[in-house]
Amino acid sequence: METPTIKANNKTYKAAKPKAKVWRLLVKFQDRYGANPNVLQSEEAYNEMMELLAKMFNNKDVTVDFIEEHVDFDDIFTLFFKTERWLENEVSQKMAQVGEGKNAPATDS
Repeated sequence: METPTIKANNKTYKAAKPKAKVWRLLVKFQDRYGANPNVLQSEEAYNEMMELLAKMFNNKDVTVDFIEEHVDFDDIFTLFFKTERWLENEVSQKMAQVGEGKNAPATDS
């Protein structure tokens, strides 16, 4: 799956390698608002979605204000759901590797 990007000011910003904190925030968001949140009905849901989206890029230049300024309104939702699917895919792949014993931490026995 292709890494989500934002193109602005002749520069391309890519979503960052997933961190545990971002995964935790995504799970919390999904628990609170469901798989298909109607963020247009709730300012709180919209704000959380935007904060999560900015955190997924893990770049000091990619803030909520930056996204709102440089991404068309209808593309924000496409970007969020694409980034959400990408993050879920990245985590699933890592979990499968751990399950197969790849990249599993060594243990002392």
